[in-house]
Parts: sequence; C-alpha cells; structure tokens
Amino acid sequence: MFSLFKSKKITFMVINNIINIKTLAQKIRIHATRMISVAKSSHLGGNFSMAEIMAVLYGKILNVSPQNTDDPNRDRFILSKGHAAAGYYATLAECGFFPLKWLDEF
Repeated sequence: MFSLFKSKKITFMVINNIINIKTLAQKIRIHATRMISVAKSSHLGGNFSMAEIMAVLYGKILNVSPQNTDDPNRDRFILSKGHAAAGYYATLAECGFFPLKWLDEF
C-alpha cells in the first residue's frame, strides 16, 4: 500500500513539473512572437523550436539563478544561433534574470 501511495505522489510531481515546463515554454513563445513582431526582425522558427529545451534547461536542469550569477560553480549556457536570441531573452526574463519590461526594447 505504501509503495502505491508513493508512486502516485511521484506521478503527481512529474505531471506538475511537465505543466510548469509547458507553461514556461508557452510564455517564451508568446514573448518571442511579440518581440519579433514589434522589431520586424529575427525568425520565429528558431525561437519556437527551442522553447521546450530552454524551459527544461532553465526550469529544471541548469544550476543557475538570478541569485547565483557570480557563483564560479554555476552552469553556463551558450546559445550559438543568434537569430533565436528573442527566445533566450524571453527565457532569462521569465526566470527573473531581468525585468519582463526590458523585452519591449528588443
């Protein structure tokens, strides 16, 4: 009985994590679309294709947060496709590295 309860609890946690990641990915896409539309530059495809990847990395995997930017043991992320910078900026803003309002200046 205990193992069944534990497994349901873990399943709930997994589902909750998936919902949080999907929500973050949707927000990244919304911000990127708005930024690209206003700026009349960049490519939606590159930004859209990396939304889930960025949501998983910044939402669950990377050891980095706005509070530990000076920590020498933090993880680093390098984005080599510059045409997808809007998605990267949206991710950083949603994760609290700078105010969402700054995205208006893209």
